[in-house]
Amino acid sequence: MPDRLHVASRPRQERLIGVSQGVERQILFQVELPLGLPLVMAGIRIAAIFVIATATIAAVAGGSDLGEVIVNPASYGLAGVVGASYCVSALTLLAAVLLGWVTKFASRRPEPDA
Repeated sequence: MPDRLHVASRPRQERLIGVSQGVERQILFQVELPLGLPLVMAGIRIAAIFVIATATIAAVAGGSDLGEVIVNPASYGLAGVVGASYCVSALTLLAAVLLGWVTKFASRRPEPDA
């Protein structure tokens, strides 16, 4: 008799599984992703800032970028070092501000319907 009950309840179980999968997808896209997006965007923002700020270290390994000017003050002088430092700082701040705005825009929550 338990075998018959299991066979008889199988269509109902499959229907419930289908409904629950739809609910899980709805929870993912309407609850979990909107709540997690600000954290993900903050991580991307911090990573971008670190990459830009530490890209000047590549000059030590032979890369040619603004770090070369900073690492080699004998060729570029103090004015070149300060100018390159300002450029790297400005680029880093610009990236931080722009990605901060993107984070703020992405984390806006819609107003509840009245």
